Amino acid sequence: MGAAHHFDRGPKSNHQFRFIFFKAVHPCLSFNQPTRQRIDKVYHQMEEYGFYDQTFILQLLSKVTDKPPKNALTACESAYCVVMHAFLQEAVGDFNRKDYDSMLEDEGVAPRAQASCEITFITSPSPVDPLKEIHRQMGILIAMAVATGHELLGHRMMKSTT
Repeated sequence: MGAAHHFDRGPKSNHQFRFIFFKAVHPCLSFNQPTRQRIDKVYHQMEEYGFYDQTFILQLLSKVTDKPPKNALTACESAYCVVMHAFLQEAVGDFNRKDYDSMLEDEGVAPRAQASCEITFITSPSPVDPLKEIHRQMGILIAMAVATGHELLGHRMMKSTT
């Protein structure tokens, strides 16, 4: 994954992302596949999306010279690094060990980290938020991962009572 990737964030690109996202996530919602495959697909999607966002933010940072937007983008770069670390390093390890309580705890930092990025564009001086769609899409992925963790805990609890 080198710097040779070029990402277009236009309407066509967003439509393509939604199609790919739906195709990757829709199988995760069916219960006829093993849980491991469903979770792997969610985390794989998170990894690809995180790389995409990180690259997009870095490209924006290289072009922005005004201090308020540059500071906001730098804060977002750090926040999204926290999100990706929480999911792809911490939570995945816990998932592999079937430690779903710890997995949910690890994932719990992601919504706060993402919110801290969004807040940087709300506080004064308020630069225009070029990441608005990214925030929305990442929020969906975070919610899906957390809901999946709760689903796993529910299945574990149901098995232990039967």
